[in-house]
Amino acid sequence: MGGRAAKVVVSEALSTDTDQRHVVVAASTGEILDDAQGRGYKTAHDAYRAYTYKSLAPPKRHVVKRKVTTWCAEHEALIADAKNMAFHAAQDGEPLTTADVERLLFEHGVLELPFTVRDLMRHW
Repeated sequence: MGGRAAKVVVSEALSTDTDQRHVVVAASTGEILDDAQGRGYKTAHDAYRAYTYKSLAPPKRHVVKRKVTTWCAEHEALIADAKNMAFHAAQDGEPLTTADVERLLFEHGVLELPFTVRDLMRHW
C-alpha cells in the first residue's frame, strides 16, 4: 500500500442512485487499492483517512495507539467530555471535527499533545 500515489474516486459498481461509495485507486493505473472490504467508503474523506492509516508501517500504528491509550488514561475527564461531545454531535447528525476537539483540549488546559488530534480521535 505505502509509497503508491493514490486518489479517491466514486465507484460506480458499489454506488446506487441514492448512495455514492468511494474507493481508493492507484493514480497511475486505476487499480483498486482499498474498497472498505467491498463496501466502499461513504465519503472521500473517510476513504483517504482509512487508506492513510492502513498505509502506516504497522509498528508505528501500534506505537501511536499505545501513546494515545496511555495519555487517555491520564486524562479521563477530558476524554469523557470528548466522548459526550461526539455523542451529541452524532445525535445532531454532525461529525465531531478536529477543531471541536482542539477547542476542548484548550478548555481543559492541554496546549500540546504527544501525537496529532486525529490520532487522539482515532484511538480514544
